[in-house]
Amino acid sequence: VVAALVRRLAQRPELPSLTASDLRDELETIIHALRGELKACADQAGRALSEYASTLVGVVARPDQGWLFHIGDGLAVACPRAEGAPEQVSRPENGEYANETYFVTGETWQAHLRLTPICEPVSTVVLMSDGAAPFSMQPNLAGLFRPFMDPVAQYLRSATTAEGDEALAGLLADPRTEAITSDDKTLLIALWRT
Repeated sequence: VVAALVRRLAQRPELPSLTASDLRDELETIIHALRGELKACADQAGRALSEYASTLVGVVARPDQGWLFHIGDGLAVACPRAEGAPEQVSRPENGEYANETYFVTGETWQAHLRLTPICEPVSTVVLMSDGAAPFSMQPNLAGLFRPFMDPVAQYLRSATTAEGDEALAGLLADPRTEAITSDDKTLLIALWRT
């Protein structure tokens, strides 16, 4: 999805400023192609497409506007530059039962593709799997848990990409983090550098 979006942005740099309907069309085209690639992999391996189940959380943005996009659980947060302005949060969509969600590989994936607008300049975008939420988000999922996220973001602002990647990987693999949740833990923090 990322590679397809990068290619599409090269052709259409206005992607972050599209209407919800137009961006949905672009994303559906990309995800449909991805599903075709996954189906080919599944067929070659003699497996069902459902065995490649995956949720999706992402962002298409520039510093002043854009969109969070989402299928399933996990979370996305856009943090505005303006002090005290509310964060834009794309919350998890779970199914009828606990630990149930929706997947890119599901038959109804299009009905579960959600878009959240980013309408003002942002300093940070955070994308995460649901396993990172217990220590990264407030208990009500209204925004980031600042006692955890602020020191991490502060460190990342002064670190190289390699140093930041290594530090985040170590943090997510730390036994203290594992004690909070044994679920998968993926955390991407994108900082706008000015």
